[in-house]
Amino acid sequence: MKFRAQLTAALLLAGCATTPAAPPAPDTVALKFAPHAGSARIESVDVRTTRAAGREQVRRLVMHATSTVLEVPEGYAIVNEDVSFESPVPNPLLDLAAKIAEGFRLVVNREGEIVELHGLEDLQPSMMQWFGGLQHGAVPPAVLEQMRNTILQATDPRVIAEKTAADWFQQVGVWNGKTLEIGRTYEGPAPDSYRYRAIERLPCRAGETEDRCVRLELVSRPPEEQLRRAAEAMGPLLRQLGPDTTHGPLEIDDRVELVVEPDTLDAHWMEEKRIVRMSVTSGAETASIERDEVETTTWKYE
Repeated sequence: MKFRAQLTAALLLAGCATTPAAPPAPDTVALKFAPHAGSARIESVDVRTTRAAGREQVRRLVMHATSTVLEVPEGYAIVNEDVSFESPVPNPLLDLAAKIAEGFRLVVNREGEIVELHGLEDLQPSMMQWFGGLQHGAVPPAVLEQMRNTILQATDPRVIAEKTAADWFQQVGVWNGKTLEIGRTYEGPAPDSYRYRAIERLPCRAGETEDRCVRLELVSRPPEEQLRRAAEAMGPLLRQLGPDTTHGPLEIDDRVELVVEPDTLDAHWMEEKRIVRMSVTSGAETASIERDEVETTTWKYE
């Protein structure tokens, strides 16, 4: 009987044992493109640091602009106005960059897809007319030709469309309509090569206490066509090192962090960081070139 009593007691205790608590549900955030109509004042600071042949060169450029979201029949139009640049070195092409940024409007539908770049077809003729109005007398012909080629490339509709689409993807396209678990890393579909995640919830502005915003991260590697263009852009630097300079494979790592309101995707802060590495050979010597490009943008809504 003693054994039976012990067994009965054990069964009763087992029935009263506490059921293990279920693990807490993961914190998820739903991201939806539904911007507020209105304007924001933008400041963007672009710092590029190049290291080559034991030397370091730093270039800093600041852009100010007003970005306005308008409701239109197609959905939304994004317009840039009052664009200006601050640079320690005078550069007439910065006036061109400002005019290009103001020269067209981005039109997207309510699903966050690009519909049109309105005004793009008139941009290149307008910029070439602006170039023709410059005072050419004091500018060497070789410099003028270089400026002309730069303007033609910078206002090429295909180049602007590709750059606009890439910027839109990293700020809206990759996030819109997704529900992400905070802290979990997701992979982009093949053949694309990128990873993305929601890092944390946080206040949208300094001084706020409510975690209304979410910090997002996108890590990617450019496609081969962009790598080829980037290698070509290194040409002037290579020529400075010597006429017979050659280069090895180009490596580029891109990382974007942005702070947005999840229910609108209105951005408050963004950092775009690109690291470029390449080995160069001149004669019997091989060295490395590395360039860090960090652009930090803040939005202040009116």
